[in-house]
Amino acid sequence: MAAADAGDPAEEDVEVTDLLMVVDLRDEVLVVDEHPRYHLADCPWLAGRETIPLPVDEARTDGFTPCARCGPDRILADAERARRAARRG
Repeated sequence: MAAADAGDPAEEDVEVTDLLMVVDLRDEVLVVDEHPRYHLADCPWLAGRETIPLPVDEARTDGFTPCARCGPDRILADAERARRAARRG
């Protein structure tokens, strides 16, 4: 077993405000079959692994939780806040 396969990353500790922002988003995250976390494309844990793209709302519905290494919920919530601010002008 390679060092990269030593185990799954911890679950991201998500702020409630970020969770409420992310729960219905359709932004794409990546999952790895038989592993419990979803990730952003640049997550170092994904190196060398075959990934499956899913909308974040679907990943959450399917029981995946956010990776602590890449922090997808925080980053996606920040991106959604920026989109909303841009729409408000």
